[in-house]
Amino acid sequence: MSWRRARQRIWLLFLVFFGTELGATTVQTVNLFEMVRLADRVFWGTCLKMKTEQDGTTGLLVTAYTFEVREGIKGVSSGETVVFRQISQGQKGFGIPGLPQYPEGQQALLFLHADSRIGLTSPVGLSQGVFQVEKIQDYLAVSNSLGNRNLAHNISAELVGGSGLTDHEKEVLEKPHPIPLSRFLSLVDKIQSFWSGRGHSMQ
Repeated sequence: MSWRRARQRIWLLFLVFFGTELGATTVQTVNLFEMVRLADRVFWGTCLKMKTEQDGTTGLLVTAYTFEVREGIKGVSSGETVVFRQISQGQKGFGIPGLPQYPEGQQALLFLHADSRIGLTSPVGLSQGVFQVEKIQDYLAVSNSLGNRNLAHNISAELVGGSGLTDHEKEVLEKPHPIPLSRFLSLVDKIQSFWSGRGHSMQ
């Protein structure tokens, strides 16, 4: 192995184990409460541009995504333009399995970790933190790669009661099917208000 490739591997290991939150690279089931708490930025938006280039520090291929925020929920505002960077999946041996990509024109609702020390991020729970937006009949709905089956995973009665979620709202989270976008945004906003009210560090 050349020194260049060895350096890339060392940097990638650093990224995985020290540069981001562990939950960003460990595929474990995270429920909606955890996703809201761990995310640094939560928003629904449209990908305007993606650009892949070699990072000058690590030598890794990195893709910068530019999103127009249609509705900001946490950490960003509606109408804002957000740029974030992820490890590119286009390099042999150095991608992160399960790390989503966002083609230009795609609408998505994202739960993103805070940037690492080298300016990279990833969705909370990897593909669990990326919700595709699709039109069903006359309304928009969202679902992730697990068909939303993770959203109610191990949610305690204390969290449900404390957040003010109704029994019907809890049932919405428990059923593995696309959720109307407006309903999902309302749920996320309610959970965000719950954590904010508790003065939670969000980490």
